Amino acid sequence: MKHLIILSLLLICTFSFGQELKTSEKRVEIELKDDRFNEEVFPMGKNGVVVKSFSREGGVKYKALLHHDLYNTDLELEETDPIEIDLKLPIVSTFETEDDIYHLAFRRKKKPICIYQFDVKDKSTKQIDIEYNGDIKFRGIDYLHVVGQQAAAMGFSKSGMQFLLFDLESQTVTATPIFIENFKPGRIIATNMQYLEEVKKFYISLWVIETSRISHAYLIDADLEGQLNAPMKIDESEGRFVKSITVGQVGQEDLVIAGTYGNGPYSANTGIYFGTSSDGEITDMTSYNFLDIPNYLDYLPERAQRRIENKKERKESRGKELEAAELLVMHNLIPVDDDFLLITEAYYPTYRTETRTTTSGGKTTTTTVQVFDGYQYTHAMIAKFSREGEMLWSQVFKMYLWYKPFVARTFIRIAGKEQNSIQLVYADGKNIYSKSFSFDGEILNEKTSNPINTENDNDKIKDSYSNIAFWYDKYFLSYGVQDIKNRGDVDVKRRRKVFFMNKVSFE
Repeated sequence: MKHLIILSLLLICTFSFGQELKTSEKRVEIELKDDRFNEEVFPMGKNGVVVKSFSREGGVKYKALLHHDLYNTDLELEETDPIEIDLKLPIVSTFETEDDIYHLAFRRKKKPICIYQFDVKDKSTKQIDIEYNGDIKFRGIDYLHVVGQQAAAMGFSKSGMQFLLFDLESQTVTATPIFIENFKPGRIIATNMQYLEEVKKFYISLWVIETSRISHAYLIDADLEGQLNAPMKIDESEGRFVKSITVGQVGQEDLVIAGTYGNGPYSANTGIYFGTSSDGEITDMTSYNFLDIPNYLDYLPERAQRRIENKKERKESRGKELEAAELLVMHNLIPVDDDFLLITEAYYPTYRTETRTTTSGGKTTTTTVQVFDGYQYTHAMIAKFSREGEMLWSQVFKMYLWYKPFVARTFIRIAGKEQNSIQLVYADGKNIYSKSFSFDGEILNEKTSNPINTENDNDKIKDSYSNIAFWYDKYFLSYGVQDIKNRGDVDVKRRRKVFFMNKVSFE
């Protein structure tokens, strides 16, 4: 098998959209030179939007404060009180609903664990100190998920992975070790945790490293009592390694399992698999080479598509298979009647060359080094699968982001899900893009917004970073950081760097 790197071919492509979206109903700017730092935004539906941040008060012996600034749906600030925190207990994982935000904080290899809970309706923050009597010193805790008065997370220690179940009323936690027969606990790594409300279970994806060339994928479930079932192995096939896992529920007993696979533990993704699990056993597993998926090359220019198709045909004539090597972030499965939608976003790492000069012993040396310069996103796919694993249709589209994030994450959000269609949106720093698909795979419409501007005509945005999230009804929240120059208005600063929030509507 030969891999084909096709991501960089998108560099010569541009977007072309039809209708326009309304960009902003209202805008808020927050000066970044105030006493706050590490701002983070949480849309809370009709309860408003919360901006979490930190501040310090005092001199050398300062105290640290955790703020949850609540803005209503008109982006008007409502008063909330901060809570004093211990910065030696950094926040490592966060989970939010429309009514509450939970932050789990702990110090590596130390005993104290606490959860900060912000109640949106009460406009108050409280600290829940967790009593933990075990001897395990956790190196990391992640994947916090809260259900009622219980919270689950995955803890990693020298002795392996632990499933943590917190009781927020009694302020206690139980730690259940995860074992897989014939493997040392230290070789087991949690890569994802999902909660399925239909069966009230957590599903934990595990990556097990056997050697530098061999790895295995397992799925294990836990109930709200902290009981773990036997792990289920979901390796795709010989010579192919599962890279990611997402699950969906079918009735009360069966699961559908989807994800990506590659040709090595540390290799890129070369295809997608979709399987069914019944009674803890994989009953069906279907795999799809990216280059065999209908419409997969549609994001490329026609000339590039023909070149790849010709190369693929030449390989097949010699009894070989051509594969595309891609990095992907994958969304959770979206149920649609008895079928499921899967969304993926593709990206690749970029690098820049830097020249560095050092002087030692009177001798000056100049060297050039390659420095990571962020991830370039290129395209996305939405596909529909039957519960038996048949791909019913697929659509692939360009999403060439204007800026390159340094951490891979999902950018696409669901703007609306009707009885027969779904609408996807994402922002690239300057504009907002929207695409709607029927559940039969038809592209219903494509839209783009005007640039995300300020309220002053003379403002010139020199640099911009933005994200978009669903808020409520037809409204989304666009937010981020902008570096702005203004030489025409006397009542604003000539240059300002702001954290902004725009209320965006989709007509």
